[in-house]
Amino acid sequence: MTDLDDFTSPVDAVRKLWELVDNSHLGLGYLKSKSIRNVEKAKSEAECDSRLRKVQTDIDVDDVKNGIKEYRDGQLSRPNYQEKIPSRIEPTMDLEALNMYELTQSSRAKQDIKEGHNLKDTLKVTEGILRSRTDEPSEKNVDEDFFTRWVDCAKKVSSKEMKSLWASALAGEIVEPGSYSLRTLETLKNLSKEEAELIAKAAQYFIGGTFYRDSVHDLSLDELLTLCELGVLSDPANIHLRSTIVLGDAPYGYHTNLQAYDKGLYITHRSMDTLSMTSIAVTTIGRELSTLAPFEINIQYLKVLGMKISQLGFDVYMGDCKLLEDGSTQIKNGEKL
Repeated sequence: MTDLDDFTSPVDAVRKLWELVDNSHLGLGYLKSKSIRNVEKAKSEAECDSRLRKVQTDIDVDDVKNGIKEYRDGQLSRPNYQEKIPSRIEPTMDLEALNMYELTQSSRAKQDIKEGHNLKDTLKVTEGILRSRTDEPSEKNVDEDFFTRWVDCAKKVSSKEMKSLWASALAGEIVEPGSYSLRTLETLKNLSKEEAELIAKAAQYFIGGTFYRDSVHDLSLDELLTLCELGVLSDPANIHLRSTIVLGDAPYGYHTNLQAYDKGLYITHRSMDTLSMTSIAVTTIGRELSTLAPFEINIQYLKVLGMKISQLGFDVYMGDCKLLEDGSTQIKNGEKL
């Protein structure tokens, strides 16, 4: 584990992680940072030593009273003393009940150990993610209910891939509390590895919270319906509907940006301020899940979509997408399609 007194940048986010663990009411003391564990160990050993000395003193006083020991000149000694040893009574034991108890305790202990290792591993991955991020964490604290639910779920996760997703969720929540809802955690909890892989496959086609079916993709109808059932895409009844993209005012007409992770499309037209495309909305859960891994847009998908929009009479440029301080986006290094 990490020593709280030995941080390197980014200090604040990593410190928030281990303070969250240290201050938790969930009994996570075995995961505490090294410095805190050392202080508590020294305190515990001192208290234990004090109690043992008191017990030994009481024993010595009783022995002196009973003539077992003598106290002279500040020294204890034992004179010739014959202790009467009672005849031994051999104990009896219910072996069947003992075996059942031991089996139960052993199984429970193994499960606790496994969950402890899972949680420890996931927290280590979380720390690694936080150390690689450059954004400053919010001053807000992580919601207690969120962390309780996170711990309950993360300790049951064994696969490396799923641990990475849970670590990303906690890291994101530490940097900006409220980034992930309890509903998203519940969805992530119930995901199989295959379902997580399907979401990863679909995420390469998400543009600004929308999946446009007008472009080329390799998602089957069954996969789209599964994504709807998982709550990643909106109601399957809307799977063939067309949505309208509204363009904002520009000095010489209308324009808009479609952000696709670090890429995007810049769309402009002199007189038309809307365009219609066949699409499915990505739900809040889907958008939150799509931030748990460093997904990238499928460039061919984005390019074909841009070319189809261009065929409708719009000027379209594909380039790098930069997020500005005011929350808006800017397309740079654009290539006209």
